[in-house]
Amino acid sequence: MLRYKLLAALCAAAVCASLAGCSEGDGSSDQNSSGASSQSSSADTKAPDSSVEVKPAKYDESVGTASFDRESGFYESEFDLTLTAGEGLTIYYTTDGSDPTMESNLYSGPIHIVNRSHEPDVLAAISSTTINEDHVPDFPVKKGTVIKAAAFKSDGSHGDIACGTFFVGIDREKQYKDVPIVSIVTDQDNLFGYENGIYVRGKVYDDWIAEDPANAKKNAWEQKANFTVRGREAERPVTVSLIEADGTVGFTQNFGVRISGAASRTVAQKSLRFTAREEYGKKNLKYDLIPGNTRSDGTGEVEKYKSFVLRNGGNDCSFAKMRDPLLQTLISGADVETMQGRPCVAFINGEYWGMYYLCEDYSDNYFENNYPIEKENVVIIKVGQVEEGTEEDLALYEELVDYINNNDMSVEANYKKASEMLDMQSYADYMAFNIYIANQDSILEKNNWRMWRVRTPGDSCEQADGRWRMAVYDTDYSTGVYDGGTSFNNSTLAGAVSGKKYADNPAALMLSSLCSNESFKQMFTNSLLDMRNVYFEKKTVKAATEELGEYYSALAPATYSRFGPDWISDRKYIDYKIDELKNFLNGRNDSFAGIVEKAMDLGEKHKLVLNTGEGQVRLNAALVSEGKELYCYYLEECPVTLTAVAPEGKKFVRWEGEDITIPDSTAETVTLSITGDCTVTAVFE
Repeated sequence: MLRYKLLAALCAAAVCASLAGCSEGDGSSDQNSSGASSQSSSADTKAPDSSVEVKPAKYDESVGTASFDRESGFYESEFDLTLTAGEGLTIYYTTDGSDPTMESNLYSGPIHIVNRSHEPDVLAAISSTTINEDHVPDFPVKKGTVIKAAAFKSDGSHGDIACGTFFVGIDREKQYKDVPIVSIVTDQDNLFGYENGIYVRGKVYDDWIAEDPANAKKNAWEQKANFTVRGREAERPVTVSLIEADGTVGFTQNFGVRISGAASRTVAQKSLRFTAREEYGKKNLKYDLIPGNTRSDGTGEVEKYKSFVLRNGGNDCSFAKMRDPLLQTLISGADVETMQGRPCVAFINGEYWGMYYLCEDYSDNYFENNYPIEKENVVIIKVGQVEEGTEEDLALYEELVDYINNNDMSVEANYKKASEMLDMQSYADYMAFNIYIANQDSILEKNNWRMWRVRTPGDSCEQADGRWRMAVYDTDYSTGVYDGGTSFNNSTLAGAVSGKKYADNPAALMLSSLCSNESFKQMFTNSLLDMRNVYFEKKTVKAATEELGEYYSALAPATYSRFGPDWISDRKYIDYKIDELKNFLNGRNDSFAGIVEKAMDLGEKHKLVLNTGEGQVRLNAALVSEGKELYCYYLEECPVTLTAVAPEGKKFVRWEGEDITIPDSTAETVTLSITGDCTVTAVFE
C-alpha cells in the first residue's frame, strides 16, 4: 500500500492546486435531432459536384423523418445500415455530428458500419480542454459511429433529423457493466471550436492573456476561458441518446448543453448540464431517467425532467469520484432536498468520454416536477443570490436572515415567528449534515448552499406553506478528500454554534442565533446525532459504499486512463481512494458523539439500542426501517422522540424497555430521557 499512499499524496497535491477552496455549484423514443460528431466512413458518398448550387436547407414538418433499419446500440459484428424516406425524397447524412445539408453525404445505398475503435482519435486528441494540464491519451479510445440523416425535397426543404449511434465489436457488459450509455452528438465546433467551443480554452483565454500576460500565473480556477463562460450564451445544441443496459434506446432527444460546475470546469473531463427547451424540439424529457426516483412529496415517481447533469465528481474527480453520489444517497431520507441519480458512461460524437454520474438538477421545474407546486411560484436562493424567481424575491430571503440574526430567538414569540419563515427541521438537518461530513466548501464557507420556498403560500402540500427549506448539492470537498480520509476528528461544530467565525455570513450565522432557543438547540443536537445514528450508521454506509463502489471500482480506471494522469489509471488506485472514504466515514461514526457531547454542553452521552422489530420507527425526525437494530448515542438533556409506524397488515402493540422508564408503553409516540445506557424495542403484531 505504500506505493498508493505516495501516489495519493501526489494526486492530492495536484488536485488541491487546481480545485481546493473552490465551488462546484453547479422520454419517448423519437428520432428528432440536432447535434454533432467527428467521424468519417469509407462508405460515405459525397453530394454532387461542389460547383453545383446547393439551396439552403429549410425545415418542413410535412417531409417526415428519415428512418434507420437498426436501433442505436451495440453490435457484435459489422453490418449494413439502411436508410429510408418517403417517395420522391433524397436522403443526405453526416458521420461527424453536424446537421446534414444538401452538401453532405448523399445516401445511395446501405452504409457499412464497422468497429472504429482502432481509428485515430479526433476529439480525444484535442489538447486545449484544460488550463495547464493537457492530457492526450497515447492510445485510440473506444469508438462508435454516429449517423445523422434527413430527407430532402428538391427545393432543399427537409424533415426532422434522425440520429443514431452504433457500436461494433465492443463487449458492452465487460466494458461498462449494467450502466446506461449516454451518447452526445453535436457539431464539433459547438464544443471544441476556437471561437464558440464551450469545452476548450479558446478565444476567451487568448484574449484574456493578451490583456495582461500576468493572468497566466493565476490559479487555474481564477483564469478565464471559453469553458468558464456561463448562461445561455454558453449553451449549445446537442442530441442525446440513452441506451439502457438491456440494449433498448430509452430516448433520443435534442437538448441544450452547458459546462457545469466551478473549479472542475478546468479539468479535462467536464461536468455537463442538459436542458430541454421547446426551441430544440421538446420542453421536457418524459422518460424514467432515474429508475426508482420517488417524487419529493412521496406520491409516485418523477415522470419528467427539464434538465439533468452528468457530474464528473467535482473536487473528488481524481480521487474516489463517488463522494457526492454516496452522500446524497445516504442523506436522502432527511428533511432536506437531495438529487438522485445513477452511474453512466458517456460518448461524445462516438468517442469514449468516461464515467459520469447522471443526476437531477435543481430548478423551478425540478420543484414543480416533485411537488404539486407551479414553477412560477418557486423561489430559489443560491449562495445569497436569486437563482429562480425575480430580483424582488431577494427581499424574502433578506427578511428571513435579518429577523433571525437581529432578534433574540430565546424569546418564544420571536422563535415562533421565525418558525413561520423557516422550516427549522430542514435547517437543522442541513447544518448537521454539512458538519458531519466535514464539508470544507459549504454554507459555513459561504459557498454551495441553496434554499427554496413558494412565493405565495397555498395548501397543495406541506411544502407550499411559504417557509424556506434547504437543498443539498456539491458535497465533494468533504469527508477528508484531500487528506486521505484522516480528518474524521476535525469539527467546525463549536465555531458554528458560537457564530464567532460567521459574522459576515448571514445564512450560517442563523444557526448561532437559533441555538439560543432551547427547543431548537435540542432539535439541532438530535439532528447531529441522528446523522451518526441513522443516516450514517455503519451497516448502512457499508452497504451503500459497496454497492456504488462496485461501479466506480470497475469504471473509473478507464476514465482516469482516458483523461489522465496515467499513473492513477490502475484499479488499485481507485480502490485505495474508496477505502480512504470508508475510513473517514467509519472514524467519523466512532468519534462524532463525543464531538457533539463536548460542543453542545447538554449533558453526558448515553447509548440507546433501538430495535424496530416488524415495523418502522420514526426516531426524532429520521425514519428507521423495519428489522433494524441501531446502536445510538444521545445526550441526557435532549429528550428523544419515538413514533411507531405500523406496516400494512400489522398494528403497533407496545414499547418494551430495558434500563429505561417509558411513560406510556402503549402510546404510538413517546418522548424519552436517555439518562443511561438502555434498550427500547417496538412490538408489532
